[in-house]
Amino acid sequence: MVVASEVVHGVVSCLFPATPRFTAGRLQTDHGKQIHFAGPTFVRLDEPVSLRGRWEIHRKYGLQFKTECVESAVALDPAGLANFLANHPDIHGIGPVKARRIAAEFGTDFDRVIRTDPAAVARIAKIPIKTVMNLRDVWDKTADLNATMSYRSGFGLTNFQVT
Repeated sequence: MVVASEVVHGVVSCLFPATPRFTAGRLQTDHGKQIHFAGPTFVRLDEPVSLRGRWEIHRKYGLQFKTECVESAVALDPAGLANFLANHPDIHGIGPVKARRIAAEFGTDFDRVIRTDPAAVARIAKIPIKTVMNLRDVWDKTADLNATMSYRSGFGLTNFQVT
């Protein structure tokens, strides 16, 4: 019997010895419940995250959520998104004015729009579709970090300071 993976959201409340390739700890879920998790992911204490995985009963530690991947649970920040788009060294053809136009129009929905309707981004920013496709490629390469990076960019940090 194959068990479908699921996602749990919350804040990392406790970490046990961890490495960049494996983390175990406790998560305070959005519903107020403490759950144990472990898997080949890396998280930090007090970090809001979304964990994808499956429930398992570990012979030594009991019921725990076996993580497959982790996503930052930070919402995409429009001001940070504009700064991120205008200053990312791999994104060409989008300066501060066009970046603010994109962020103002799409805001927190930018991730969905850049993936499903890149022509809308080109139309709003008045840039060639080729530029938008480059933007989408750069965005996809850093998909796991985009919300966090744009949030931090909202404080005026450069791409190199954010990473």
